[in-house]
Amino acid sequence: MDDTGPGVVSFTGQRSGYGNVVEIDHVLVGPTFAVKAGTSAHLDGPGGTADFNIDPAIRTFDAGLAFAGGLEYRRYFFELRYTLGLTDVATDTYPHTDSVKNRSIAIAAGIRFK
Repeated sequence: MDDTGPGVVSFTGQRSGYGNVVEIDHVLVGPTFAVKAGTSAHLDGPGGTADFNIDPAIRTFDAGLAFAGGLEYRRYFFELRYTLGLTDVATDTYPHTDSVKNRSIAIAAGIRFK
């Protein structure tokens, strides 16, 4: 294991693949911090549609925890990442009984240029 940044822990393992190919597996766990880029709400109903300004109802900052794993095969890479929001991003502008938390799944795939 090594520390790849503040609070991020990663594990990298190497094993021989077919021929001279080396496959590298990695796992990442660490904190995430986010800033609101924008908000919008568009409601469709039987009486028509309406746009609402919900910007005051959503907090500007969010903190969470990320889990990721990936593979490299020659120049190609693939990574799957899940982010779990730990803070309630809803303000008291609109009363709510349940907490509102962000969750996301990201998939990255590509080719490394050497």
